[in-house]
Amino acid sequence: MSDEPQVGKTKQGKTVVTSPGVSSPSVGHTMYGRYGTWLGSPETRYGKLRSARHLPDWVKIEMLADPVIGWCLSFIASALIDADRVIECADPQKRQFFEDMFRAWEKDFMAQAAMSICLGHLGLIKKWAFEVPQPVESDAEPAWPWAAKPFVITGFDPVYPVGSSPRFDRERKHFNGMTVQSQNVDVFYSLWLTSGKAWAFGDYQGRGRLEGVYLDWWMKRFGRDAYTVRMIKSNDPAVVAFYPPGQTDGGKDHRDIALELGDSVRGLATIALPSTVYKQTSMTGEVSHTSVREWDVEYLEASIRGPADWIQFEGHINTQLALGMFIPPQAFLQVKQPELGGRTTADVLLNAAIKILMMDATGVDQHLTLYAFAPVDVLNFPPDSPPVRVRTVGIAPDTKVQLFELIKSLLARPDVSPGEVDVQEALNRLGFPTPDRDGGLSGIGAAAVGDDDEVPDDVLRQMLQERITPPEPGPVPISDKEIDRVFRKLKETFPELFQD
Repeated sequence: MSDEPQVGKTKQGKTVVTSPGVSSPSVGHTMYGRYGTWLGSPETRYGKLRSARHLPDWVKIEMLADPVIGWCLSFIASALIDADRVIECADPQKRQFFEDMFRAWEKDFMAQAAMSICLGHLGLIKKWAFEVPQPVESDAEPAWPWAAKPFVITGFDPVYPVGSSPRFDRERKHFNGMTVQSQNVDVFYSLWLTSGKAWAFGDYQGRGRLEGVYLDWWMKRFGRDAYTVRMIKSNDPAVVAFYPPGQTDGGKDHRDIALELGDSVRGLATIALPSTVYKQTSMTGEVSHTSVREWDVEYLEASIRGPADWIQFEGHINTQLALGMFIPPQAFLQVKQPELGGRTTADVLLNAAIKILMMDATGVDQHLTLYAFAPVDVLNFPPDSPPVRVRTVGIAPDTKVQLFELIKSLLARPDVSPGEVDVQEALNRLGFPTPDRDGGLSGIGAAAVGDDDEVPDDVLRQMLQERITPPEPGPVPISDKEIDRVFRKLKETFPELFQD
């Protein structure tokens, strides 16, 4: 192409308009352009968006590094550790034996089991030893009265998920152990925890909670990369440099000079531009100056939006991540408050979260009973002895309170008031008589006493026992000591409810 293309000619043969005569730009396109050098390789950091049902383990391990997911994992582990479990067996001595063995590594095992709930699966290596389980109570006697030491499990060692898989026979009917980093582990030492096996249609890789929040996690990573590029652009904005066609007297192309000028502007250097403008020739042959400069530099983006959009986006994603780790997203979308004065959304979702926790705990119990307790039972007790199993009977009350407050804060719904506690309503729900505006007693518990009668201690204590029994699943009895403590606190806080 000519340096001076003949756009228009007058009768005198002069050029009407002069424009740079260069070839079209052919710069290769990448998603983030030159800014991508700061990001490394997003594909190796978090990978391309893929189906949540086929997540490789390395992606799940990367997800665990997210602070929100890590905090939720810690909460799930804490809930499992603090849950109430019982060892059931018709033989009291045998039950106490397994109780002593289990309590020694219960907390460590439940922390490991929480990882399987998030990942969907986790391999554990059993640690066997000839030793007598020591009783939980220091003053109690061991439940093993015989001279020969029993062969028991003293704990578990987790294996790294990447490169680990269960092994089966050719017909895939019998579990034959694990493969860990290309090494086979015998079935006697192997325990493969699978969470959500029914949701995975029998797949031993299971279905973990991370799969339910994968899309939100990926969007968070992708959005953070996009925001990083935006911040870099605000500090290093792209420019476009205009130049006239041709070369300098020394033979240097004007295009190369324009590129150097653009880089200088991006580096915040001072540049000097000639004030020469293009000329144009009218149809009569008169030559005049235009307002278009031959040399010029402009920013491609006049303004860069601030971080407010990103902060709002990341806050929304973090909320979705936290909720998704505890409650299926569809439950959150479909739940509705049934009626005014009924259970709030947080109440409904709390029950759902507790039931999901109980489902996970039940799955862990089954693995323990079938693949940890059963081998110990076979090795140390006669075949006709009664079976033994572990069963989770309920979530700790403190966990329920914490989970309720967490869900309530995450929802930010109109029917939930985070940070506000209606004491009057709380006492009414417990069934305590509360003072009304006229100085009398009202509430569910008011029927137990007259308007002018004093409130008997035994009546209130009985109400307290009936009203604060934890909800399902499973009864968790409250000790008399705990009842008396709460009772004294109520008397100190609301002296008007009691008469001397």
